[in-house]
Amino acid sequence: EKFRYVGGKITKDERYLIISGSQTTSGNNLFIKDISKKNPKLIQITTDFKSDSYVIHNIGSLLYISTNLNANNRKLISVDAKNPSPNNWKDIIKETKNVLSVSKGGGYFFARYLIDVNSKILQYDYNGKLIREVELESKGNVTGFSGKEDDDNLYYNFTNYITPRSSFKYNVETG
Repeated sequence: EKFRYVGGKITKDERYLIISGSQTTSGNNLFIKDISKKNPKLIQITTDFKSDSYVIHNIGSLLYISTNLNANNRKLISVDAKNPSPNNWKDIIKETKNVLSVSKGGGYFFARYLIDVNSKILQYDYNGKLIREVELESKGNVTGFSGKEDDDNLYYNFTNYITPRSSFKYNVETG
């Protein structure tokens, strides 16, 4: 297959090489290689450019992938890197009627939904258990909620028609 756009990254633990290849600006094929092994094979995860799928985190061989494969509004799945085909995917954050944008930090995932031009943020653990809805000062748009694995506090920006862009600190354990 020929790719017009190719990107690669190494996971934070430096175990996997993740490669995304696409022919247009929509739809990619996702590949993974376990570079901790001698002579590793390149494994193709998605095919046919039918989805936009990206590895956003891993814990050992457990991959977390944000995807719109069979989920137009996106979902977050997990799968073992040893057998990562879509048949083995497990939903962590299921698709809803609103488009999902996922970030991570402090040992949690943060699901951001834009509902009637306002952000809704839900905090999940790595098993997909809902921890809480993040309480915001009022209705508005939020960006942020990303950081390192061991961060106790994350930061986010909030803005609406009344409030100029303001930054807030969020404690991941207390909310």
